[in-house]
Amino acid sequence: MEPKVMPNGYVVSEEDRPYAELLESGATLMAVKEYKEAKGCGLKEAKDYIDELAVKMGIRSGYDKGEGSCLSVVMVLIVGLALLAGFIA
Repeated sequence: MEPKVMPNGYVVSEEDRPYAELLESGATLMAVKEYKEAKGCGLKEAKDYIDELAVKMGIRSGYDKGEGSCLSVVMVLIVGLALLAGFIA
C-alpha cells in the first residue's frame, strides 16, 4: 500500500493509517475510541496519542486543544445566567 503523506510532509505509518483517516474525516472521537480498543489502553492515553497524531499530521496545532470546549462552557454559563435573570423566557 502507498504510504500516506500529509501536505506538511508527515508520513503516516501503516499502524496509524486508520486513525489518520478518521481524523481527516473529522471523526476525532471515533479515532480515540478505535485506538483505545485496539491498544487496550485508558481513555487519557488514547486521547493524548490521537491529539499528538493530529498535530503531527498538521490537522490542528497543539495550541488548539480545548479552545472549542472553553467557548462552549462560556456560552452555557451566559445562557444559564440569562435564564436565571429572566432575560430569556
